[in-house]
Amino acid sequence: MIVADPRRLKQILVNLLNNAVKFTPQNGRVKLEVQEDAKAGELQFTVTDNGIGIAPENLQKLFKPFVQLDSSLSRQYEGTGLGLSLVKKMVELHGGRVGVESELGRGSSFHFSIPLRDMPLVREEISLTKDGKGKGATGQTRKTGAS
Repeated sequence: MIVADPRRLKQILVNLLNNAVKFTPQNGRVKLEVQEDAKAGELQFTVTDNGIGIAPENLQKLFKPFVQLDSSLSRQYEGTGLGLSLVKKMVELHGGRVGVESELGRGSSFHFSIPLRDMPLVREEISLTKDGKGKGATGQTRKTGAS
């Protein structure tokens, strides 16, 4: 079991998922994976996409407030540049960690962890596919046995 503010946890996930959908092309894929790491004593969340990706030199800037990596992208994709800095702060306030791996032109994987209390959890994956019109996503959920 995790001890977390449900509204803040939802806000973290919505921010990461919104970014993934925003920067993923039509017919792209966004996946949310949640799994327990009993050895580390944490619940791990990963949002992966096959979107535009992020250049290695920009990864350090991502979690800073009011930072948008490319002015042409900020005009194309609206936002304040606060989402990821808020994600980082909320995760850290819950005692967790946040990180990212990305490859320009191939996609990104954002992950964060929240400390666990004793209680086994079920691993769950949610896959979203952006519709061809760029207006929404379809999804499917798959549960696997307890870790």
